[in-house]
Amino acid sequence: MDKFNQNILIFGTLGILLGFFVCMAIGSNNIENFVFQKDYTPEQIPNSENEIVDNCKNLDLVESTYCLRDNVETFYFYNTTKESYSDIPTLQKNNGDCLNYAKLYSRLADKLEFDTKLVYVEESGEKVHVLPLISDNEGYCIIDDLKINCGVY
Repeated sequence: MDKFNQNILIFGTLGILLGFFVCMAIGSNNIENFVFQKDYTPEQIPNSENEIVDNCKNLDLVESTYCLRDNVETFYFYNTTKESYSDIPTLQKNNGDCLNYAKLYSRLADKLEFDTKLVYVEESGEKVHVLPLISDNEGYCIIDDLKINCGVY
């Protein structure tokens, strides 16, 4: 095998391995969103629900879900709490946990006229996690803090 063919084989193998590791790092289900998803991060941190709704209106389900996440991410910081607040000023000041952010996402999606439901994860009969399920007649999206998974019917 000549030097040229060896280089092609080596670089081809390295390219495949790199692609494999990138897929593993990002998650194969999220490759399309990683590559093609538009960034909806606002120029300024939103201070009200109405600002976020205005930033995310007139978008389809998937776009709206990513827009909500990108807006919330500007002030998101996970902090376990037993408090049940979900208003933006309190979240910006005190941060929150999955319940706080799930309630906010649900309320925002509801204002954008999507169907919403909180889905609780139980372990040994105890609620240990909660996720907002956002849907319309074409599909659904689940937001797990800042991670999104969407599907179509």
